[in-house]
Amino acid sequence: MPTAAVKVKLHRLHKGQRRIAAALKSSKYVTAVFGRRCGKTYFGTDFLFNEAIDSPDGSRYQALWAAPTFDLTMIAWDEWHRVVPESLFISRINDHLITLVNGAKIYFRSTDKPDSLLGRGYNRAIIDESARVSSDALKRAILPTLADRDGDALAVTTPMGKRNWSYEWYQRGLDKALPKWKCVHAPSTENPNPAIKAWVKEMAPVEYGGMGGLPIDLYRQEILAEFLEDAAAVFRNIIGCVNKNLKLHSWSTAHPSAIGIDIAKHRDFTVLTGIKNVKVRDKKKRRVVAWERFHRIDWTLQKARIKRIWIKAGKPRVFLDATGVGDAVFDDLRRMGIYNLYPYKFTNETKARLIQPLSISMEENIIEYPNIPQLIAELQSYAYEITPLGTFRYGAPEGMLDDSVISLALAHHGSRMAAMSLVKF
Repeated sequence: MPTAAVKVKLHRLHKGQRRIAAALKSSKYVTAVFGRRCGKTYFGTDFLFNEAIDSPDGSRYQALWAAPTFDLTMIAWDEWHRVVPESLFISRINDHLITLVNGAKIYFRSTDKPDSLLGRGYNRAIIDESARVSSDALKRAILPTLADRDGDALAVTTPMGKRNWSYEWYQRGLDKALPKWKCVHAPSTENPNPAIKAWVKEMAPVEYGGMGGLPIDLYRQEILAEFLEDAAAVFRNIIGCVNKNLKLHSWSTAHPSAIGIDIAKHRDFTVLTGIKNVKVRDKKKRRVVAWERFHRIDWTLQKARIKRIWIKAGKPRVFLDATGVGDAVFDDLRRMGIYNLYPYKFTNETKARLIQPLSISMEENIIEYPNIPQLIAELQSYAYEITPLGTFRYGAPEGMLDDSVISLALAHHGSRMAAMSLVKF
């Protein structure tokens, strides 16, 4: 095998990429916060190849490329095959392993199953879209694999609010008293590629001289790579909607206008939320008056419990997540006599139509709820991502739940329909 150093250079590193390269030379833990399409995967591929091929003892060098999902991992895998000359490595698609001509190995893994990362020691870990990687995967799987070799880590991501370990690492990088830590910031506007510049202009709000493709907050986060307090969490004014004087009622005294039900899937919970349309000082409010959460109960018992709740609540309108297993549950509940039951099937588009009105109601203080810790925690962590097609995908971060959010959103949808008299029997 050849031992002479080989270089694969990026074409015209832009300012942000040059700042990462400089930080990696002097620090053990580097956090790079980039805007969308700013070249972070391209840079990571180039850097990882050159570090591996230049390793003094290539046969002992091992590196990890980790991403929160398999699809994101494959983007990096494909980029490697596009950038690095095929004569310099052998790839094994079955176990997603790259072996360079000097014996160095690069493993591509997703973090959705942290245990799959264990068992090897790495000289370097690149954690792609690190804001979406769970703290559990980082602490239990990734960092221990660096310990034996005193390995280094590069966390590269687009911001996703301030409630994740990537933000914590970024703050450490700002602290001059922590020389092992560095952070780099690069908005999409630093990418000199004319096609990217045109895309940025298309996405920029009118207030920023663009064509209005994104709302201001999303533009600031996704393009300018700014850490926003709660933009990535989808919902704002979460605590402001808590009415400390409210108490949850029993279903028989709650008299909800609508009930939203999210059916348990795998390890999830079944959650029922009852919302009542009320007037408070001549202002219309949607008030959470009843809430119930359970799991690990036999399906037959769950369906019987749902019917009992519906009867106790006065047989209000019920909106059910009928996606997947929920479809069969919907049919069974209808056969059991719940006649005013409405199915809601989820796609990216229909979920957006459900979540966005709830978000607006929260911002405008139209909805209110008692202090329900589980509900509040799920609302705070609920997030979105922009797909390669430019659409929004909503959901809980990796390893977290969103059952309470979906139940609330379905009940909110039902209460809106009831208030507008769009659901009749």
